Amino acid sequence: MPSLVRGGGDTLGVRIPNHPIIRTIIREVGVGILGPSANFHGEKTPFSTKEIDRRLVSLVDFVVQGECAIKQASTVVDCANSPWVIRRKGAIEIELKM
Repeated sequence: MPSLVRGGGDTLGVRIPNHPIIRTIIREVGVGILGPSANFHGEKTPFSTKEIDRRLVSLVDFVVQGECAIKQASTVVDCANSPWVIRRKGAIEIELKM
């Protein structure tokens, strides 16, 4: 997997979006899509289109207009090794039992 796709790291993040437009696009094209986070690494998570850094907007092909309904970042679980590790607590509350 190319470094660009992995964000320069050794692993790949996979996300299942809960947005009707994006889910429709994925369903229609029949494959997953590559999409960056709506922020640069280490910067504040935007919850509306207005909050997205203009520098990032200039680097992508399309931005879905609107707001994040839940106003929370995604939960991130690192499954690269065992045991799995919660890297960021977010919208989904989970407990890892390994």
